[in-house]
Amino acid sequence: MSHRPLAAGLGLSLLAFITSPAAGQSRFEITPFVGGYFPTKSLVADTSGGATIFETTSGPVVGGRVTYLLSPRLGLEGSFGVASSKTRLFAGSSDLEFRSTTYMADARVVFQVNNPSSPTGLHLSGGAALTRASNAFFTLTDEVGQLSYDPSIGFVLGAGISRRIGTGMRLRIDLEDRIYTAKFDVPAGGINIDDETQHDIIFSTGVAFAF
Repeated sequence: MSHRPLAAGLGLSLLAFITSPAAGQSRFEITPFVGGYFPTKSLVADTSGGATIFETTSGPVVGGRVTYLLSPRLGLEGSFGVASSKTRLFAGSSDLEFRSTTYMADARVVFQVNNPSSPTGLHLSGGAALTRASNAFFTLTDEVGQLSYDPSIGFVLGAGISRRIGTGMRLRIDLEDRIYTAKFDVPAGGINIDDETQHDIIFSTGVAFAF
């Protein structure tokens, strides 16, 4: 007698148990958030006049997350955020400053480490990340055909803590590292900027609403 049908049935049952929400559990969460944006690396450009350094300052970030719960522990999450900061350009004795906006979009998996029934939750997350930076300098160089800053695809790793504060509501705090390579489209004779790995740290807090 073959045990394959029995093994297949047990495997499907286990998969359904892992990925099915508990009775009465909400399937979706929406989390508006605010926080801080902290770039950790500068960009260095080689020009005929020597090195030019682009340094992006920290600033506030606002955004939102939508989480689909596959089980009490596991969820799929989409996130969008906008950070406002400044980009400083150092070239020789010149020190220029431009307002900068960074757009961020993620698709990630969220896993709760501790018991889901606990009022305090600990979670880990990871997935794909899209980053797009915009400022007056990059806009100008793009218009004159010298340099364009392309959207960058990388990945995001994060950890967080949440606390139940009411029926269907949790206070959520997250710390994330957005890792990507800054990519520029440079025509012949334009400014030469090497592609460099970036680490942007995002600290955020918000209230998650379940429904």
